[in-house]
Amino acid sequence: MSWRARYYDGHSARRHDVDIIIDQTTLHIVLENGDRLTWPFSELRMAGPVASGTTRLGTSTQADAVLEIDDPAFLQALSRAFPALVSTRLRWRAHRRSIVAIAGACLVLVALTYLVAAYLPGIVAPLIPKSVQQSIGDRAVNDVIGLFGALEGTDAHVCNGKAGQAALDRLVLRLAGNRQNDVFKARVTNLKMVNALAVPGGRILATKGIIDFVGSAEEFAGVIAHEMGHALHRHPGEAVIREIGLRATLDFVVGTGLAGSTASVLLRTSYSRDAEREADDSGVRLLREAGISATGMVSLFERLEKVSPSLPEAFSMFSTHPRSADRAKRLAEAAAGPSADAMPAADWLALRKICDQE
Repeated sequence: MSWRARYYDGHSARRHDVDIIIDQTTLHIVLENGDRLTWPFSELRMAGPVASGTTRLGTSTQADAVLEIDDPAFLQALSRAFPALVSTRLRWRAHRRSIVAIAGACLVLVALTYLVAAYLPGIVAPLIPKSVQQSIGDRAVNDVIGLFGALEGTDAHVCNGKAGQAALDRLVLRLAGNRQNDVFKARVTNLKMVNALAVPGGRILATKGIIDFVGSAEEFAGVIAHEMGHALHRHPGEAVIREIGLRATLDFVVGTGLAGSTASVLLRTSYSRDAEREADDSGVRLLREAGISATGMVSLFERLEKVSPSLPEAFSMFSTHPRSADRAKRLAEAAAGPSADAMPAADWLALRKICDQE
């Protein structure tokens, strides 16, 4: 007995009307010109149904070749001759709904994971006690210095020049203004790389390299104000939570052994453009409220744009977010207005020598 079928050879879009013959071990395809193709049962595979009552077959030796048979009697005959193939098809149809349901559940899970990753940090970060954040931040500062020191191959440490630290403390206090609920603490390390970053707990670390790089006290104040802006928006804590996940966040909350993880996360973190914009805007606001010229931040950004290609990879403060003309213009407009110097000349001199006063 034979059945009419449609055969596609996989090499062209042409349809061949053929006859199908089944024997005990083989499916025979008889072409219109009388040529015969043989598909052994051992090489047959179901290619899936086209529509109700239609069977699609393929073969492992001809990857793109397909047979389409509309006669339901063919499937019954094939089932008797080769029950293993048909039972596989029937199992697929029986479990198709379950598979679809599982696939849908996976999509929901992916969506939930995205939502958790996007919104969980912003929810959890404010709930972490400030004392815990500050403790983690203090330890993270030491770890950051150690990691950067290993990169430079130097004996990196916090600079303890009393006059320079006092000048820095006065600058931070002035920028903080009446924000009594936010405790900021800035330190300087003797690293030569041009960098500054904020860590959880309002802790800010600036390198001697960034102090030597800036052209004025106002530009340095812009650096510190930018990092304080990150701290005000809890960007460092959110970055850590987003990176290490909820389980590790619980350890973070109780303060157990996450300083090293925090440091490594922050060093490879690139804030989003929205986060950088928030830090810029908050930094300009801090400067203006303190009566300090915010044009220093703008001039620093403009100079960094020119020299950034020659800076080392470790320069992570701004290199991941190049200055655009629109952004520079926006900051320049926000920075306009009369203002005073960032600090007395004596304070700026002491700060520049903070690592030499030890």
